Amino acid sequence: MNSIREIKHAAWSRVTQSFGAAFLLALIPVILEFGSSAATARDQLRNANTVTSTSGSIGKSVAFDAGTIITIIVAVLISLIIVFAILALFIALIEMFAESSTVGFLTWSEEDEKPVKPFIGGLTLINGTVYKIAYIRAIYSMLWALLFFIPGIIKSFSYSQAILIYRDDIKNNRDIRTARQYLKASAEMMNGYKGRRFLLSLSLIGWSILTALTGGILAIFTTPYFLAVNASFYQSLRGLRDAQHVNDTSTVL
Repeated sequence: MNSIREIKHAAWSRVTQSFGAAFLLALIPVILEFGSSAATARDQLRNANTVTSTSGSIGKSVAFDAGTIITIIVAVLISLIIVFAILALFIALIEMFAESSTVGFLTWSEEDEKPVKPFIGGLTLINGTVYKIAYIRAIYSMLWALLFFIPGIIKSFSYSQAILIYRDDIKNNRDIRTARQYLKASAEMMNGYKGRRFLLSLSLIGWSILTALTGGILAIFTTPYFLAVNASFYQSLRGLRDAQHVNDTSTVL
């Protein structure tokens, strides 16, 4: 498998040498990332104002009976479940567009040819199956994160290649599997490589910090770059898997 440096270099070269095409390929994810950063900044400002205005009311005591407490607990639990489900829906929507753009970068790398219509190329994998995979993946990752933060991160890496595996099945006219089967296939593919994926993500954290500090403006560059990195990582991992499969087959014969 290629080194982290090689994976990043391949993505960097593709984005910097043809930035216009890379930007259009990732246009929808760029817009979503910018909107998310702006909303986060606005919420932080609003929360700061709320804390200031309500600081004088802290310390007031309120008496609750047992029935009221139970009602509050049930209401909170129901609210959390609803929020959890809605959050997963939004995460799946964002990831569907991001993964479709990643597929565009993957195809670009495979064919070694810049897409003629890059914006359309970034929307080639928008369908119900992709959304279902992304939604179930979001649910699983959040459930693991509820147990402990670290297992949630590990599982998110385990499931990260599911949609790209689905794309390869479509491209090679293979039977389409269920969403859970693609998550399982991704976990098997990532077995032994989650640490490398973590280090790759860690090496990009500086760009994420700069994007946040610019209020999301830098996402114009970082989002295409990150998606190109994801495509480069998958292509390298897939090549290693295919080589191992060939070696295993030769050994059996």
